[in-house]
Amino acid sequence: MVPAELLVAGDWTAIARAFAAAIERAVAGCPAGSVLVQVREKDLDGRPLLELVRAAQPFAPILVNDRLDVALAAGAAGVHLPERGLPV
Repeated sequence: MVPAELLVAGDWTAIARAFAAAIERAVAGCPAGSVLVQVREKDLDGRPLLELVRAAQPFAPILVNDRLDVALAAGAAGVHLPERGLPV
C-alpha cells in the first residue's frame, strides 16, 4: 500500500511537480502497463489541470475525468465521461 500524502503548495507548477513525484513513487516497482491513474479534480480550471496531467504523464498513463478538452490537449491516455457528462 502506498502511504497517503498531503500536498500543499502555493502555485500550480509546484503542485503539479509534487503530484508527479507522488505518482512516480506510487508506481515504482509496479510492472510496466499495470498502473493507470485517473485524475478526478472537479474544482480545477483547465490550465492547472493540464499542468497536473502533463507533469504525471511520464510515470503512468493518465485518464482525465470529465474534461475531454484537457485530455486531448495533454495527449492523455483517455478520458472518463460520467453519466451526467459530455454526451457521446
